[in-house]
Amino acid sequence: AREKARKEGKSEEEIEKESVDVVGAQPSDMMELLTVIRTDHKINGFDFSKMTETSGEEQINLVINLSNNSVLQYTVNVEDGQATGTAPVKKTNSLLLGGHRSDIRSVSLSSDDSMVLSTSASTTKVWNSRTHECIRTVNSGFALCGAFCPGNKHAVIGTKKGELKIIDIASAEIIQNNEDAHDGAIWSLAVRPDGRGIVTGSADKEVKFWDFELVAAKEGGVKRLALVHTRTLKMSDDILCVKFSHTKDPTKLLLAVSLLDCTVKVF
Repeated sequence: AREKARKEGKSEEEIEKESVDVVGAQPSDMMELLTVIRTDHKINGFDFSKMTETSGEEQINLVINLSNNSVLQYTVNVEDGQATGTAPVKKTNSLLLGGHRSDIRSVSLSSDDSMVLSTSASTTKVWNSRTHECIRTVNSGFALCGAFCPGNKHAVIGTKKGELKIIDIASAEIIQNNEDAHDGAIWSLAVRPDGRGIVTGSADKEVKFWDFELVAAKEGGVKRLALVHTRTLKMSDDILCVKFSHTKDPTKLLLAVSLLDCTVKVF
């Protein structure tokens, strides 16, 4: 205020007299609390739209971008909370699903290229490759790798805890969870070329072979797809990636295993 008065050419006496009025001024003297909006995650950004009138009431539309990659829109009634700081807040729109909330660890295409499987720290998602829309979301835990099973009706994923899970894509449910499949993170898995099983590589220095089998469920006796462990190949270091050759002849099948010590071994 003093600086502004000097620029206007006022005398020091006038400046000092006017300054007395603003000494000890607080933000609350100039601004009134309208309301408080609390969110579940940190706020990355926000913006206001122009004030609108609905049924004679002034409203503010507020859009908030959260740290978990979601967008929320709120409507605040201005006049109702000017005296108390508790103006009514209404959530009018939200963008919650769709993309992952954390870094994507793996992607896999279905055999007919119609779907894409993606895994992340909390969810596994199935996408329509033509419309680019998310069609299934499964709370799978920290999934590091995944692939479609033969027939594209199921998917198998490996987690950071060493779990091996089978997902029914139609119902978006986990129909089998091998909690002790590995003692370390499953960094990679590959489907066998003949479609009868998979191989997994883990931080526990083991490569494990699994066969697909139809197992009767406890309820109703309906058979479901399951994985059965057949054998184990021990390595000298953590396994980062496993890949099969393309031949379907089991006598000529090759398996490449990459290790943490920068070596690749072919079996």
